[in-house]
Amino acid sequence: MTTWLRRNRWGLVALPVTVALTIGANAQRLHDYWWDADLRNPAVSGRQGDWTAWSDSFTDAAGEGTRTFQVRVTAVEPTGTAEPTGEQEALKLPSDLAAMRVTMDFQAAPDQVLFGCRMALLDRDGNRYVYRPMIGGVMQTMFPCLQENLTGPQPSITAGEPRVALYGEKRPPQWTTRPVVLVPRTADITQVLLWWEQPDYLAVQVD
Repeated sequence: MTTWLRRNRWGLVALPVTVALTIGANAQRLHDYWWDADLRNPAVSGRQGDWTAWSDSFTDAAGEGTRTFQVRVTAVEPTGTAEPTGEQEALKLPSDLAAMRVTMDFQAAPDQVLFGCRMALLDRDGNRYVYRPMIGGVMQTMFPCLQENLTGPQPSITAGEPRVALYGEKRPPQWTTRPVVLVPRTADITQVLLWWEQPDYLAVQVD
């Protein structure tokens, strides 16, 4: 036994350090995953009625791109209808749920990639209600910050291919969307949240 201890003494000395480094690396990976798996960093904030500017970068198969725009939330109000194609359609909702329409004005250059945006409403208790395209029997637009068939360029998913808009989808420099979100009837909405990659998000305080 003494011979074995003598032969492996340096390994035994290094063992606690190795274990500590391994635990530390795993903890860091866990922290990174945990941190990036939710909305944790309000990178930009604004108030209802004011223009709020957002600018960041992203990477796709075409390389590094930019995402720069301005948004103005003009109204967050109860509604009984949704507007999937500009025409209002009645919503069929359970008695304990309400529909909230968010009216947002956007400004962005036509080459900015806003495809894939997500939205949620936050209430006073910290509960988050995420936008879903299908609501109360009505199919809304896929992305709450873009109009149907006017999404603009999409991220490239194939190396060497540029970011392009589908035929007929060149986005104008200014537009308005009116997405609808389901919330409990008792919810007191305080913020509108927009994001692409977590953990960063844009928050607009509701009056």
